[in-house]
Amino acid sequence: DEGLGDVLRLGARGKVRAEIENILPEKVVAKKSGEVKVSGESMLKAVEDAMVVGCTCLSVGKNPLLKQKNFDIVIVDEAGQISQPAILGPLFLADRFVLVGDHMQLPPLVRSEKAGKAG
Repeated sequence: DEGLGDVLRLGARGKVRAEIENILPEKVVAKKSGEVKVSGESMLKAVEDAMVVGCTCLSVGKNPLLKQKNFDIVIVDEAGQISQPAILGPLFLADRFVLVGDHMQLPPLVRSEKAGKAG
C-alpha cells in the first residue's frame, strides 16, 4: 500500500470513471485504515497528505474537502474550454497556476457576439 493516497480524485462515486474510483478519498481511507464508515476528518487528512488532488473546476467551490485548502500549484487542463468564472475557483487555491491546452481542442466558449468576432 506504499504510495496509496499520493494521488486522489475528488468527485461523487458514479460520476468518476470506474477505473479511478480506487483513488477517491473515501476508498483510500477505507483501504488504509480498515474503516467501514469513513469520517470527514479522515478524508480531510487524506487530502492534506496527498501529493496530487484532482477534481473538476466546477466542483472546487462545492467540495468541503477543499475549504481552506491551499496548494503549491494548480494545473488546469483543457483551459481553453473553460469560462473565466469557472476557472476562478481553482486559481484561488494556489499562488501559482499552469493553464494547459492545445490547438486541437474545441474553441473556448464565447457568449458575446462582439468578443467572438474580435477573436
